[in-house]
Amino acid sequence: AGVGRVGLAEALPQCPHGAFSVLHAALPLAGVRVSAHERQREYRQARHPRIIPDERLRLLLAAEEAAGVQVLRALLRVGRPPVAVMARERPSGAGASTWVAAAHAGLETWPAKEVRDPRLADRLRELEVDLVLNVHSLYIVHPAVLSAAPLGWFNLHPGPLPAYAGLNAVSWSIYEGETD
Repeated sequence: AGVGRVGLAEALPQCPHGAFSVLHAALPLAGVRVSAHERQREYRQARHPRIIPDERLRLLLAAEEAAGVQVLRALLRVGRPPVAVMARERPSGAGASTWVAAAHAGLETWPAKEVRDPRLADRLRELEVDLVLNVHSLYIVHPAVLSAAPLGWFNLHPGPLPAYAGLNAVSWSIYEGETD
């Protein structure tokens, strides 16, 4: 998903209703615009017989930078703390640290680079993680880890895809004169 239209029904075909409240609280913070009409339409399209009640949905947040901190704050604000937060322990630059924000909130923190290790898949299954929110994470996730969460991974990217994949997506889209 990028700035502009978001196809949640395609991204999360088995998404339970509980995940929608979390995702739609987080999307605007990542620069993604979703109208109320689109949310209702995509919710109806994405319903699935296997509904996970709100109190049961278990999330993992893999996030970096200010966007990661904002999504973490949104999750905490709606009463949906993640099982754990994956981030860099020592982020480069003077920006916001998702690791520090998670630690201050009393959440378990894991090094972000562990997404490359297939053993993380077992850990996700043991903790019964249903869905992973990936916000500005800088690592390529191992295929075994990608398949460990039953509802998958939802990637929040700050720029229009596929035109502006990678780092500095917002800067490049502004430089190129994008208006959407």
